[in-house]
Amino acid sequence: MANLVNSVITTQEQAYLKEDRQVRQSRLKYAALIGIVAMPTGFGLELAVYPEMFIEFMGVRLFTTLLLFILYGIVRTDFGYKHAIKLGFVWAFIITTSLDYMIFRTEGVASPYYAGLNLVILGLGVLLPWSFRETLAVTFGIYLVYLVACASHWLVTAMPILPKDLFLSSFFILVTGGISAVSSMVTSRARRADFYLKQELDDQNRKLQELDQLKSQFFANISHELRTPLTLVYSPVEQILQKYESLPGPVHEHLVTVHRNALRLLKLINEILDVMKLDQGMMQLNKQPIKLDEYIGGLVNSVQHLGSAKQLKFKLGGSNPDLDIIADRDRMEKVILNLLTNAIKFSHPGGVIQVKWFEASGGVRIDVVDQGVGIPEDKAERVFDRFSQVDTSSTRKAQGVGLGLALAKEITELHGGNLTFESEYGKGTTFSILLPQTEIESPVTESSELKEETTGVAGAETSPEPYTEAFKAADRFMPSEDHHMGDELPEVGKTGKSVLVVDDEPDMRRFIVQSLKQDFRIIQAIDGVEALKQVKSQKPDLVVLDWMLPEMDGIEVCKQIKADETLLDTKVIMLTARSDEQSKLEGLESGADDFLTKPFSSLELIARIRVALNLRELQDALRDRNVELQETLAELKEAESKLVHHEKMAAMGELSAGILHEINNPLNAMVTALSFGLRSKLVEDEKVMDLLTDLKEGADRIQGITTDLRTFAHPETLNNLESFSLGELFESTINMLSHKAQGVDIKATEGTDLIVEAAKGQISQVLVNLVSNAIDALNSCDDPQNPSVIMYGKQSGSDENAIEVGVIDNADGMPDDVLNRIFEPFYTTKDISEGMGLGLSISHTIVKTHSSELKVETELGKGSRFYFELPAYMTSRRETLIEN
Repeated sequence: MANLVNSVITTQEQAYLKEDRQVRQSRLKYAALIGIVAMPTGFGLELAVYPEMFIEFMGVRLFTTLLLFILYGIVRTDFGYKHAIKLGFVWAFIITTSLDYMIFRTEGVASPYYAGLNLVILGLGVLLPWSFRETLAVTFGIYLVYLVACASHWLVTAMPILPKDLFLSSFFILVTGGISAVSSMVTSRARRADFYLKQELDDQNRKLQELDQLKSQFFANISHELRTPLTLVYSPVEQILQKYESLPGPVHEHLVTVHRNALRLLKLINEILDVMKLDQGMMQLNKQPIKLDEYIGGLVNSVQHLGSAKQLKFKLGGSNPDLDIIADRDRMEKVILNLLTNAIKFSHPGGVIQVKWFEASGGVRIDVVDQGVGIPEDKAERVFDRFSQVDTSSTRKAQGVGLGLALAKEITELHGGNLTFESEYGKGTTFSILLPQTEIESPVTESSELKEETTGVAGAETSPEPYTEAFKAADRFMPSEDHHMGDELPEVGKTGKSVLVVDDEPDMRRFIVQSLKQDFRIIQAIDGVEALKQVKSQKPDLVVLDWMLPEMDGIEVCKQIKADETLLDTKVIMLTARSDEQSKLEGLESGADDFLTKPFSSLELIARIRVALNLRELQDALRDRNVELQETLAELKEAESKLVHHEKMAAMGELSAGILHEINNPLNAMVTALSFGLRSKLVEDEKVMDLLTDLKEGADRIQGITTDLRTFAHPETLNNLESFSLGELFESTINMLSHKAQGVDIKATEGTDLIVEAAKGQISQVLVNLVSNAIDALNSCDDPQNPSVIMYGKQSGSDENAIEVGVIDNADGMPDDVLNRIFEPFYTTKDISEGMGLGLSISHTIVKTHSSELKVETELGKGSRFYFELPAYMTSRRETLIEN
């Protein structure tokens, strides 16, 4: 391997050296010519500066020019090619020697002729392709000879050499030499790099040409091999369709599909073969006179049925009915048929297609004019490129591989003509064939090998049936368009699981529908937008979705289906002709549940659909079971919570009742005695009176606790309902808590005139408790700003016969862990000495007995709002509450 690499490197280096000699020889010729021209032009210098030496120096210049002429002649020979480097040194020696002689004969170091040496050195770097070392070596040689000339002048004339003059001339000579050497180095490296790059490009181009030839040969071979079996598929099917009219409906429909798509494939293979023959220069023309009137009329009639589905009209006309062209009838037929089928394909329904022919400058012109979609300006320059299409996206509507117009143009140019077009996007296109009027050439027939390539069967050119007609039918074929475009397709199949089939190719969609309609209810769609609309409205169980669709491709449709929470259960099977792994990954990443590559078996498609639908049923069952389990678990938790709470409340009630029974009587006696003692003032000692007062306050507190416990243990019933205004309730609450407020603004803002019907004492207890808690919350704030408690009443939004009563504070609010427990008995955030945690629990119970609920809203840093609803004053409402 190493020897092989070294061999390649040596070969490349030898090739470079060979090219380098050629470049050196070529450049040296130019350098010699420049010297031949430049030396005589120096006569003017002598006349201006050294007229006394004009004759002598003229001789030197003419002799130098003669030597350069001789050098130029030698360089042009093979000897000059072999010794280009040495002759380059000779060129420099000839010129610099003549200049050094002039320096010697004039002023030595002070002579202005040293500037000529600079020009020679500069020429080395610019004209001659020398290396860095070569240029540097020649520069030093020139400099040394210059020094010899200067020293010789000093020896002969005894004129002193001024250091300033020597330094100045030496500086410019050496600096110029350095610049030229660097320039030579850069140029030399660039030439070497360019050479190797060119060699590499040549190798790559050669390999590409070889690959292109192999590709062309492969396509020619494979196309040739495919044409025969395809013809043998097409022809028997055509005969069956023509001879047997009583075929069952599904059988007939399947045979029509086979017939149509065999023609489609045969046309594609014919186009590929034509491309290969054009590339290899094997397409030969058999030109003959063609009467345009009959020829074009026959071609239009042969494709007229293709435009009937769109209600297209054809108009024919020529300025001269007897106008003839000289062309290959079969080849030109391909060109005109391609233009006609394209015009049909891209025309709007109900449009007009015109075919005109007339004499033009230099020949005959045939125009095919349509009123279709037109060609965008940014796509115009690539219309005739092979495999190029106006719309190359995955949402394109037109089928094809982009060979038709390229073939049409190349065949036209093979006739010596030209194919051009003019188009206005959205309004239509005109294609023009311009053919020269030439004399009839001797007919040229294709070889037997080429005939076999063209027909697929040896001798088929002369065989009338079935091959020749099959190939002509293929040229006239145009993929069927969907006549339902823009219309809603009918549903087919039995009731049951619904499947949406989305495909813009009518044959493929019909095949899938025929395969599935026996087992499923089938919905159909043609493009991506319509598919998404059908999915949202019909909610199918499964979607069979083609990747490439008009308006919106299958990938985007699938993504939007899976992004909609209401459509998550919809299964999607993606169909595509792409078989690479990246395409499969892209399809599955878009959310597709399965991926099926064309061609596929209908049995496989049905099996995959059944698997996907069974999976959906399992998912639905699991989801329903999960919902049931979640609901059951929630009910169990709620029941458990209620049971625990009920048992806890019952236990607390029994405990509270026992405590009340044991301490209530002695507590009443103690309170009564202390009250009597304090009122009678029997004790005169102030300290004792203070102690009695403290005892009285403690007893009152204990009595309040027992009262709360009694209320908690034995909630009052609603047998003492009365009507009262909220203003009375708010005023009494303010009066009762005014001593506790201490800087807190307590006020009623609205609803004071509203009248409610409830147990006034119980509601008053609730309101006092809520306001008292709000005051305590404000007093616990670090630095409250304008502390206030607001009571209000207003018409309830949920019930017009109810009134909402609320208390709002601007304290710190409550965190979630406190908020979740505030109505629990004996839960409090205050110190043990400040409360038992029964106030809100009792208030909650009281509100509940009024068929309402005590609610709270809070926000940290902004305060809290407690509110509940009371019935407005109504007699019927009073009776209902009492009964409850």
